[in-house]
Formats: sequence, structure tokens, C-alpha cells
Amino acid sequence: MKTYYNFISEKYKQFFGPNDDVEIFELLKNTTIFDYIMNNSEIHRNKLIYREDDNNSSNIVLIDPKEITRISPHASNNIYNLYLSNSELWSAFPKRNKSLICGNLDCISYRSGYSFNHVYIVLPFNPKIAVCNDSDIWFSFSTSYYNLNALTQQLDMLFNEKKITYSDKDWDIFKNSLNLLDSKTTPSEKEKYFSEVHDEDLRNQWINNKISTLEFLNVLLDPKTSLFKIFDYNSSNLMDNNELVEILNTENEIWLDSKSLLVKYDYFDEFINNAKKYYNVTT
Repeated sequence: MKTYYNFISEKYKQFFGPNDDVEIFELLKNTTIFDYIMNNSEIHRNKLIYREDDNNSSNIVLIDPKEITRISPHASNNIYNLYLSNSELWSAFPKRNKSLICGNLDCISYRSGYSFNHVYIVLPFNPKIAVCNDSDIWFSFSTSYYNLNALTQQLDMLFNEKKITYSDKDWDIFKNSLNLLDSKTTPSEKEKYFSEVHDEDLRNQWINNKISTLEFLNVLLDPKTSLFKIFDYNSSNLMDNNELVEILNTENEIWLDSKSLLVKYDYFDEFINNAKKYYNVTT
């Protein structure tokens, strides 16, 4: 299977300069913050969404993340990505496995080592965005477990101990494997796992087979408990929604499943000035 990074490198529509301007400016008109961009003489960089990507050298790229099923590139396995993309608890959120993983300015500044050579500003066509409560989703469930990747590592180890084959890419197969795990695992075997769960009563319920492993995960990975948010990222909310503006000024990971224009950080001012000339805007 192709990696997600290879895919986006191959599937981007790339724009390099002025010869493409007319097509780009017409696309820009479809983005959710077009009015904000056109009507403000000073665009606050801390109100924008960013993505680090060193696979492309073009100034502007167009991508639709829904064209591929994303596999988590850095985690030990793909379990949490599969879970968040399929659980009913997360049905209101953009599917994680069909999304671009982004961040606000503070988040991407930290991730990129404060070098913006490979940072793009993301201009989505559809407004829905999901926001973590931390700069990395791995640490956004700290009220229930200290590290999301460690949680799925523990589950993988338990599967392996019981010699149960599971899929971290097919939801139905994964759920069936969880059911098999529940039927084959004794309380004494479970006691070795998930010791970092903060809610000891919850863990004991799971150990003693009072709740299934899927029910256990549903509590640990509840987006409401961990204060995940959904916002409409559009021009009016950038001006009037104080909660969204505050979120964009904090170090948070963001993801979205919208087709988007990505404009290189160092090219953004020139691009916007040219766009305003194209649309005869003076601000």
C-alpha cells in the first residue's frame, strides 16, 4: 500500500507561479475565508491553519484528502486512526482517515522547528474543522490515558499475547477481533495491561469482564470528555467567534477533510496581493 505521504506528493495538483494565476484565483473564491482575505488589509497569521509538508516545492497545491484512506504515518499501529474514523462517538467529526492533519501557528511552528521553508497555509473549501485540546492528538486524551500511541501499543501487545490476528485497517474485522479477545482473555491476564488508565474503577470493570474492550475504549476515547471541538472555519467566525479565535491562538492540532488550496508560507503575502489585484480589491 502506498503511504499517505507518497500519495499526497503524487496527487497534489501543483501550481508554481503567475502562469497559473487565473485558475488559482478562481479556486480561491471557493475557499471559506475568501471574504476575510479580501476585506482585511492585515491578515492575522494566527487566524490561519497550517500544514508542514516537505514533499513539494511548488508555491500552491490543490488536494482533496477524501481521495485516499489515510494511514497514521508515525504511530506504532493504525488502531486509533481506525477507531476515530469509524466509531459512532466520532461520527460528527471529519473522518480522521480522510483528512489533512494540520495545526494553528503555534502548533506548526513547534513541529517545524520554527523553520517555515516547508510550511503551507491551508485554505479549505468546506468549513468544518476538528480541533484537539493539545498540539498533538497523542496527548489529547490525558484525562483518561497519558499517551494515545501507548494505549494502542498495549492493545496490540494483548492481541499478540492471545495470538489473535486483527486488522487495524478494517473496522468490522477489528471489532470481531475485539469480541474474540474478550472471550479468550481472563482477568488475571488483563491485569498486566492499561495500568496507566486514570480511572481505576473503569479499568477494574474491564479486567473483570463487566464491560467489553470496545466499551472500555469508548470511555477512554470519548471526544466530549477530552474536550475535542468542531468549528465552522469561515470569514464570519474569524471575526465574531471568540472561542474559535482563542483556539487558533493556542497550540492545537487541527484536522479537516475538505478539498483545500495550500499556499506556501513565504509566498502567501505575494499571492494575496495578486489576488486582490485580480478581484480589484483595495484594502
